[in-house]
Amino acid sequence: MRTFSPPLRIALILLFATCLSRSSAFSEPLPVSVTSVKDGLLTTVRLEGENVGAYASTASPALKKRSRSGAAAVIRRTLLPAGFPRATPPGYLQYAAWSCAQDLSTQLRSVLATQRILIGMGVGNAEATALSASLNFLMRDGAGMAAGLLFTGAAAGRFRYDVKRWRLFADCAVDVGITMEVLAGGSGRGAMFLPLICIGNICKAMCGVAAGACGGAINLYWAKGSDISDINAKFGAQNTVTGSLGLIAAAIFAKSISSCRAPILWSLYSALTVLHIYGR
Repeated sequence: MRTFSPPLRIALILLFATCLSRSSAFSEPLPVSVTSVKDGLLTTVRLEGENVGAYASTASPALKKRSRSGAAAVIRRTLLPAGFPRATPPGYLQYAAWSCAQDLSTQLRSVLATQRILIGMGVGNAEATALSASLNFLMRDGAGMAAGLLFTGAAAGRFRYDVKRWRLFADCAVDVGITMEVLAGGSGRGAMFLPLICIGNICKAMCGVAAGACGGAINLYWAKGSDISDINAKFGAQNTVTGSLGLIAAAIFAKSISSCRAPILWSLYSALTVLHIYGR
């Protein structure tokens, strides 16, 4: 075993003691200068040692409160128009809340309709083929595109005369469309399956045309005293948040209704439909 001479031992001990003293010095809080204004006078106080920790403990509630208010301000800037509520007509928040409830109701019912359509297409059935399912989807989408063009040509000049009635028409059209898709899934792969899903997509296409045409006029009303581009952007952000929540709710809803009996299923569907119409 290697040994050190006495002078070298003394030097090593002194070096070790010096390192310990420096590490303890570094562990102490660094000095902090705190500036405050009181009675119009600017005061600066230098805190050292234990006073730094005491100041941090007293200042932490204020910092937490400031961070919470900062988060609320970010949410407000993202979801609400600039200058709300002064720059928007009365009732904006209520309208936005009911619109979110409507979107959530539509998403949940669309999950049910998608399940029924897939069952009607033959998912899980060994006799079903991918070609037949693709042809059904192509015919359904084609019917919706043709209906959208025809409806636009027939009703484009009428939307501005009664925006509220056409917006209600759009809501009723999408409700009928989703109902047709649910009924199509219940009919199996029979002769009524393709006509029902085509009618459902035609109603959805008419809803898209009417809702898009009326949405601009509605947003223009809410932009009184504000910026129309800001109103459109905030409605888009609200729809994004609602869609994100709807994805989570739809996943839970799809798992819950997979084993439900038909009466319970139709009761849930009817309740969601009533909520959608009432929200308008």
